[in-house]
Amino acid sequence: MVSLVEAGTEQAFDLGFGDEAYFGSLERVLRSVVEALPALAESDRRSIVQRLQRVAERSDSTGWGFGDAVREITAPVTSIPARCAPSRRRSNR
Repeated sequence: MVSLVEAGTEQAFDLGFGDEAYFGSLERVLRSVVEALPALAESDRRSIVQRLQRVAERSDSTGWGFGDAVREITAPVTSIPARCAPSRRRSNR
């Protein structure tokens, strides 16, 4: 699931893709990853958290509020805080 979010984020960045449903799907998968973290072994958790940090950093460059949503979703498990301003993008959350 993390690979899907990583690839989707890169694709959105590289192509300038900005479809609401696309980002909504990536956000749902990302939430599932974060929710599943407590069930993983500590070494697996560390690896996933590092990958989530990279996704959060990269997603800042995509626009459409996706970066804000990624930071909000991953903030509980990464050292990257959510932004104070709410996302301007309408979401299916």
